[in-house]
Amino acid sequence: MKIPKELPVPYHETLEVMDSTKMQTYLTCPRKFFFEYVLGYRPEEKNHNLVFGSAWHKAKDIIFTNGYSVSSVESAVEAFLKEYRESFSEETDMDFHPKSPGNAEIALYQYVKQYAEFDSFKVLHTEVGIAVPIGRERVLYGKMDAINYDEMRGYFSLETKTAGALWSYWQDQWLQKFQISAYAHFLYCHYPPDEVYGVIIDGSVFRKTENQHIRIPVPLTVEYLESWLWEANLWFDRLEEDFKNLGYVQQSDSVMRAFPRNTESCVKYNRMCPLFEVCHARRNPVRNYDSLPTGLTIEHWDPRREEVKITLGV
Repeated sequence: MKIPKELPVPYHETLEVMDSTKMQTYLTCPRKFFFEYVLGYRPEEKNHNLVFGSAWHKAKDIIFTNGYSVSSVESAVEAFLKEYRESFSEETDMDFHPKSPGNAEIALYQYVKQYAEFDSFKVLHTEVGIAVPIGRERVLYGKMDAINYDEMRGYFSLETKTAGALWSYWQDQWLQKFQISAYAHFLYCHYPPDEVYGVIIDGSVFRKTENQHIRIPVPLTVEYLESWLWEANLWFDRLEEDFKNLGYVQQSDSVMRAFPRNTESCVKYNRMCPLFEVCHARRNPVRNYDSLPTGLTIEHWDPRREEVKITLGV
């Protein structure tokens, strides 16, 4: 990433580190990217869906590593609780049901029962940090849940996702998701291309009536990823252009002519963007960037420092 060192806001080393999550945020809304990853604005209040999802990942990692057994599920439940209880106490469990620890334990047993006889693939790696070139001295970082292999499909990643309802759009979105294409691109770069299948979404839907586990195949070809790679570099170009324009912005300007708002993305999954109010109130966020709005904190996230078991790639 080509980032000017002279900016009207504090420079931070993480500005030059891009991963699929950051890029998806930029695609969603460049101004949201500016608030989250340039200024480091994050809500102080814990996001339950993110905490639950992180704990569920920890539990699934135990299942993939230790196998589909009762003792493995017991260890997975312990791993879930250890992660989850750092943010939410027992008193709040019913407030968040069905995404609650009790239902997560039930879902883990259901998952093992559903897939124990079906899954015959070999788990090569779990909790994998990746660094993959996308051209022009650009590197994209990321974290993959599990890289597997079997003779029928070859190499593929199994990516854990959670949801509260099984809408058709939730299932279909993965076919063109930037993050998923980035994972497939990594597999093609790291393994023999003729032995790569792509990605499988390992989804778990938590509902008050009955949980559901579903696998969504996303087989991505080399031809498809050629298009994705061109688009990825296009978006990198635009991101670098936004940083270049940011270097010209002054606090006295009435508007910030960089990182434009995408006002069609203010609502996502029937929820308002947590940065909506500050975004609406500040036409030039450079002017008062050091005045932190109530309810927000500063955290500059670095994907290279994510907790992983192994790092693959450049």
